Parts: sequence; C-alpha cells; structure tokens
Amino acid sequence: MSMKRSEIDSAIEKALIYFQSRKIPLPTFAFWTSKDWLKQKNTPEEIKKASLGWDVTDFALGNFFSFGRVIFTIRNGFIRNGEFTKPYAQKIMYMSEGQKSPIHYHQSKTEDIVNWGEGNIVVKLWVKTNEGKLDEKNVSIFLNWENREIKAGSEIVLKPGDSLCIKPHTFHQFWCQENTKQTVSMEISSVNNDVNDNFWLEKVQRYPTIKEDLPKKYLLCYEY
Repeated sequence: MSMKRSEIDSAIEKALIYFQSRKIPLPTFAFWTSKDWLKQKNTPEEIKKASLGWDVTDFALGNFFSFGRVIFTIRNGFIRNGEFTKPYAQKIMYMSEGQKSPIHYHQSKTEDIVNWGEGNIVVKLWVKTNEGKLDEKNVSIFLNWENREIKAGSEIVLKPGDSLCIKPHTFHQFWCQENTKQTVSMEISSVNNDVNDNFWLEKVQRYPTIKEDLPKKYLLCYEY
C-alpha cells in the first residue's frame, strides 16, 4: 500500500498548525520546504545522520487515520568515531483522536511518553515472551514517578502532564483517546534507531511507500 505525498504534506501542515496553537516551538528547519533545503550549503551533520525532522508513516497499512504517526525528531544520537555523539533522543508527536501505532517493542531503547497536549493518551503494555509474543503475566511499570503493577493489555490513561516509562522488551501500543481532543506526545528516550530497533507483533513497514501524486513540499527525515 502506498501513501500519497499530498497526504504526507497535509499531515505535516496540520501538525504545524496544532503545535503553533499550543505554543510549542520547533527548530527552524521544521518549517523548511524542499526548496529551502536546496538552498542549504552547510546543513549540520547531525540533522542528516541522526535522522532529525519530519517522519510521517502509515506503516504501509493503507489506513493512515487508524494506524499512523506524525513525528518530529528534535534530537538524537548517532555513531561517530565508534561512539554515540549523544546517549539520548527527543521526539514530539502530533496525535489525532484514535490514530494508533501497531503493537511493537524495542530491544535497546528506553523511552518516557509524556502527554503535552489537550487530549488523553491511552497506552497498552505487555511483557514479551521468549518467542516474541504477548505474555499474559502482569507488567511492572513506572507511571508518574511511581512503580506499579498492571494486568497485561490493560489500558493506562495518561492525562495532560502525565508520563510513563517504557523499558526495552515491553510490547506497547498507544493512541489519543477518542472524544478527548487531539494531543501531543513528547518522547524522551535513549538513542532512537527506527531502522534496527523496532520489532512488530504483526508484519508492518516502518517507513511508507510513497506515491508522488504532487511535488513534495516537505522532506522527511530520510530524504535529505
């Protein structure tokens, strides 16, 4: 399934409008068009190598409004001279009501999900079995600076200002709760590697196949 370029550009425009309405500042290059990128003679190494910037995907499922993400990666580490330049990453995610991520886990990344918007964020968690399936045993979590234990697959509701730490090898899925308004998820994490550190319960594709129905207005983080 292909995602249209016009759909990607429209999603970015919608996110920009919402971030501005919430007075959430973004770096200058968040607003650069593809023409602006062509004018840059000395683009900082980190922007390209750390895959900073816009990341819009429907996970090749062909239903962006049900399964999709609009992400802007603000900072991230990458390997230089055998070591990470930074041991941390930061993403901001625009979330429309009901739009989910497929169930997945990370082998390396530890992440804090912070609700920075208006609506609520719903999160489901499961322990990963040795076979890479969902375990039915309880999950230990760190919610708002407090250790808790919850049933596998139960819903955690993050209200504005709430945060949840998700550790490696923990299956998770999250979305903006319906009828609570769109929202913003801020992700503070260890180094992010979307190519090699996403493991899916069902077969999906991290980056979309794109149908160029219109000239691209914005560049995605892997198109520089």
